[in-house]
Amino acid sequence: MTLKRKCFYLALELLVVLMPIFISAQSDLYSFTENHMGTAFTISIYSTKHDAVFHAAKAFEEIKKIDRIFSNYDAQSELSSINRNSSWQYVSEEMAELIIFSEKLRKQSKGAFDIRIGKSIDVWKKAIKENKFPDTSQIKALQKNKLNIKIRKAKDYYKIKINANTKLDFGGIAKGYAVDKVFDYLKKNGIVIFLIDGGGDLRMADCPPDREGWNIMISSDGENTFRKLKNCAIATSGSQFQHIIYDGKKYSHIIDPTTKIGCTKDKKVSILANTCTVADALSTTFSISGHYQKLLKYYYFRSFIKQNGIVLIQDF
Repeated sequence: MTLKRKCFYLALELLVVLMPIFISAQSDLYSFTENHMGTAFTISIYSTKHDAVFHAAKAFEEIKKIDRIFSNYDAQSELSSINRNSSWQYVSEEMAELIIFSEKLRKQSKGAFDIRIGKSIDVWKKAIKENKFPDTSQIKALQKNKLNIKIRKAKDYYKIKINANTKLDFGGIAKGYAVDKVFDYLKKNGIVIFLIDGGGDLRMADCPPDREGWNIMISSDGENTFRKLKNCAIATSGSQFQHIIYDGKKYSHIIDPTTKIGCTKDKKVSILANTCTVADALSTTFSISGHYQKLLKYYYFRSFIKQNGIVLIQDF
């Protein structure tokens, strides 16, 4: 056998050996789902299988961390500890960040977004679960309560104090915040094509190379409306699944902080923004109020809003 032919067969054998390695290193779209924060989180990553599995596991750890901070259902969470105590107490960096953001939005929205109304939320959750309208005297008592939260910076840490009438609830923003934390982790670790879905709160980076964008449904009131999106966040709020009907009127699980009553506007709100924290919070805000132009001064966002099946705003 000539030297040339020997070299050919040697190269062929080497290719056969390395072929499985080349195949396993090819990028593809992999999706992973776990239940956290009372909903399903799905993380879709376009990468090699090894990297996708590794980074998805790390991403779910980020979500678990946020849940341990903001959960109302875990008696050992940081939030539960805060709500049991009306004296000054130190808080985590994440808790301080979200309180500062939420308090700023409360003022900007003239009270339409308010994390301090946890006691009212509890009353309406119970009412919806039992399909029984809350006692009117209970609602009146909640309306009279003065709510208060104070936050101060002490050296490198923040501490807060709430009064006895106040119970913090981050149900209108915590999932979006968790999605953003996963987004930051994946970006920091070199993943550039991915999508995170936290129970309908979504944030996405670039899309797979064979697509124009991620195919995202933004409305389902009798018809499905889709948009091809990338490098943005979107969140949706509505009363179609969680509500109670009393005296012919629908009361949503979304509570109007100014009245302490379940919102009666039959709205579905989808907000597109740069971060899921903003999209999540504004979708809740606009389910209650209509400060669109005012809040455009502070945030970049686009709206798709239906009320009673009629499109009020559609600018994306």
